[in-house]
Amino acid sequence: MLELSDIQSSQEELENYYAQLRAQHVTPAWIGGGISVEPRSEAVPYLWRWRDLRPQAMRAAELVGTQQAERRVLRLTNPNLRGVASSTLVANIQIVMPGAGPPPFGGGPAPDHRGKGRPTGAGTTTPTTPMRR
Repeated sequence: MLELSDIQSSQEELENYYAQLRAQHVTPAWIGGGISVEPRSEAVPYLWRWRDLRPQAMRAAELVGTQQAERRVLRLTNPNLRGVASSTLVANIQIVMPGAGPPPFGGGPAPDHRGKGRPTGAGTTTPTTPMRR
């Protein structure tokens, strides 16, 4: 069991500390929400069915050109959240018609922290080169 500390700070001391944090765009999690003993989420159970989504994806290909949207992506959105499927997951459906593929996303696995290459999965690295556009 976690032992609780008995640190006591004055309200003035805490307010000064919080003001310093705000100036650095930092919010203490214990007063900013998001920390709880039990997991909490505003998300509600929801089921997206492919038979309903596929026609919508095809309709996007008819209505939205690649000049308007380089990537025609439908984002699955939880009814209780804004623009995401859950607090920890984004789920998308992308429609790419033959011959209309968008440019590839840049890179692949990120270079290691020393900039010496990308891991290959086989215990070696490949040289890293700047991405060209």
